[in-house]
Amino acid sequence: MFESRCNRPFGRVALFLLLTSLTIGCGSSAPKGPELAPAKGKVTLNGNSLSGAKIFFHPQDPKQVDGVAVADEAGAFEIFSLGQSGAVPGKYKVTVQYFTKPDGSPFQLSAADADAGMDMDQFIAMGQVKVGVPKKYTSLEFTDLTVEVPADGSESLELPLAK
Repeated sequence: MFESRCNRPFGRVALFLLLTSLTIGCGSSAPKGPELAPAKGKVTLNGNSLSGAKIFFHPQDPKQVDGVAVADEAGAFEIFSLGQSGAVPGKYKVTVQYFTKPDGSPFQLSAADADAGMDMDQFIAMGQVKVGVPKKYTSLEFTDLTVEVPADGSESLELPLAK
């Protein structure tokens, strides 16, 4: 008997705090992220699509956020920012990661390779992989690739790389 009477006020307080925190948590006070515009395009090297290329979009304005994309078999890509499809409108410098096997076919690091402790540098050192784009495109300092994502988005961003 004594335990149940002592726990009743505590139980009511706990229930009140729980309901209050749930009510407060349901508000829309969480900060909303920046507006994203749809941003898609194509990446090529000497006119050939770069299947599997990883593309990084570095904002020129500090209010923007980075974007990233991976090219499909046709070289088509879609930019993702903050884990969502789209990019903050504005200008970006672009860098590209693309690796090939000695025969020139695309190389992707597999989950099994990563689980075995292998990384891209090790494959390059063993001569099994090489950088498949000119070095200037891999460096933010030297790249001359730029894109501008308009406020209403773009479905036709072009990244024509050349050797």
